[in-house]
This record gives sequence, structure tokens and C-alpha cells, in this order.
Amino acid sequence: MDEKGKNRYVSSRLCTGLSREVASERLGVSTSALAKYESGQIRVPDGTVQAMAKTYRDPWITFQHLRAQGYADIPELDEPESDGDMFLQLSVAKDFLEAGRAEVKQSIVQDGQKDKAKESLLQALTGVLSSVLYIKKLEGEANE
Repeated sequence: MDEKGKNRYVSSRLCTGLSREVASERLGVSTSALAKYESGQIRVPDGTVQAMAKTYRDPWITFQHLRAQGYADIPELDEPESDGDMFLQLSVAKDFLEAGRAEVKQSIVQDGQKDKAKESLLQALTGVLSSVLYIKKLEGEANE
């Protein structure tokens, strides 16, 4: 929950000015599914969170999502207070996620096992990294 008592999925959508109907269309989910995600009735799939991060231009939503799913190794990051702060935190997050992704890949190679937990973590880290890189690209374009 954020400071206004709404969960991050709702507050991120509202910050973009999107209605639930428009957001669900852009995310490729039904309006009722989005309502259930936003109310916490059902878990938001990792791919949908990645789409939210891009659509809402909010990479922080991916970190909150992964931490809520029990990935305790995801670093605690503060909301940026300026564009410079956002760029710095995205750089730190990018480095962390690239290292984590490499570590999970190495673990899969070493033991020869692609268990579901490792595969899920690798997909989640890849999705978050993709979102972070996309947001950094948008920030770079906005500053040109």
C-alpha cells in the first residue's frame, strides 16, 4: 500500500491519468482482471507487472511486486525525489538485477537442473531488468 491507502497498482495507474478500461486495454487484460489485481483479490502475473511498469512509466512497481512475492534479495529502494535521483537508483537497480540474473543462470548451469523456482526467478529478474532498461531509455529520450 502507498501513503494514500491505495495499492501501488492503482496509484501508478492513476498517476498516468488512465482509466481502468484504457489501462486494461493497453495491458492486454480484461477490466475485471485489472480490478482484481488492483484490489488484491488475485496475484498479478509477472508479465503483467512488466507491462504495467512500461505503460505507467513506473519501474518501482516491479521492485514492490518482487519483494511482495518473497524475493528478499531484491534491494529496498526509495522513491526518487528528482530525475537525477531516479537515474541513480535505476543504475543501481540495473547493476543488481544483471548480477542476480547472471547468478541464477550460473546456478542452473552448475547443477544442470532447471527447477521451476529458478526458472521463475530468472524470468522475473529478466522482466524487471527489461522494465528498468525501458524506463532508463525513456528518461534519456526525455532529457535530449
